[in-house]
Amino acid sequence: MGNELDDLMNRYQKFFEDLNENYVPMWNRYKRLCNQYLFYYIVGNLIGCMILFSNVIESFFYNTKQDSLKTFYGILQLFLLILSPFVHYRCIRTTILIDSLTQF
Repeated sequence: MGNELDDLMNRYQKFFEDLNENYVPMWNRYKRLCNQYLFYYIVGNLIGCMILFSNVIESFFYNTKQDSLKTFYGILQLFLLILSPFVHYRCIRTTILIDSLTQF
């Protein structure tokens, strides 16, 4: 019984030593992944805005029949283009704030 308890204590002690040694590298890797996620999030939103912008141009300037539904979709897409940077800026700032608050 005493030998098993000593083995268990040694295993836990080794586990916590290993965890303490590897915590900082794991944290740095996590921060790099968060920064990479933010970069891809921003690039993805930029590409989405470019697609919306081209659709708005098509709806307003290449609308030869003056279709009211196509004009309405163009107005909605223009509204999305104006509103989306504010929403995405808020999400990105919140993510950065949460990451900066979680310190070890």
